[in-house]
Amino acid sequence: YTGNVKGLRMNTPANHTPVTVQNVIVLGFTGNWKTMYVQDEMGGEYSGIGVFCDFDRSCTAWNGMTAAMTATRGDKITIIGTLDRFTPSMPAGAREQLQVRPTMVMKTGTGTPTAVEAPVADLAKGAMNNAKWKGVYVRVTMGGPWSVTNLMPAELVNSGYMPCRPGDGGMICCSSGPHYGGFEVTGGILIGTSWYRAIALSDMECARLTGMMPDHVVTMADRFTVIGGVFDDSFGAQQIFPTVDGDYTRQ
Repeated sequence: YTGNVKGLRMNTPANHTPVTVQNVIVLGFTGNWKTMYVQDEMGGEYSGIGVFCDFDRSCTAWNGMTAAMTATRGDKITIIGTLDRFTPSMPAGAREQLQVRPTMVMKTGTGTPTAVEAPVADLAKGAMNNAKWKGVYVRVTMGGPWSVTNLMPAELVNSGYMPCRPGDGGMICCSSGPHYGGFEVTGGILIGTSWYRAIALSDMECARLTGMMPDHVVTMADRFTVIGGVFDDSFGAQQIFPTVDGDYTRQ
């Protein structure tokens, strides 16, 4: 297959099919830098997909490895690789996911990630008819403001960003009890915080123990007039991952 992401997602070829995805915009990376999300330049339904970069570090330098190129948010790139269709083993009933495994990543220019308005009902936890939004940069402004309803959603326990600091021979991470990789707002929308260091108030003592304070603190008092980011499944839960500060706006 050669073309854009939308064509690939709407007419998905067989697993391990060679693909060339042309002139897509980098949206950002997951917190562990293993997956890069990209989408077609104009965004919209079926326009986004994950690129699994872990095996050969072909997308970015990571953990001291040298990359074939270092991609950053806003880069326009062409990706050559294979399509990976897989179904996670957990949780039960998990749905098929799509990724591209790259063999070559080439920068072709720069652009601006474009978010598209998506209905709250499509993005809420448990919603089923939302394949068109997977991997897409979404923004929700209608129906708010949204209040924080849960700082410890069961769907996000022990997932996402874990406060760590460098130590002798490796990283020292806080593991004194459950860690929650996000929070929930009205409408049943889960906000994943592993892409940049937002953290729930319940994890603040953990952050203090490691000396790694977060960039942002979310509390039950918070209300948001805008929520946005990349929508996808992670740890068995569908959630929105903010990628920059402007993806969610406090009232």
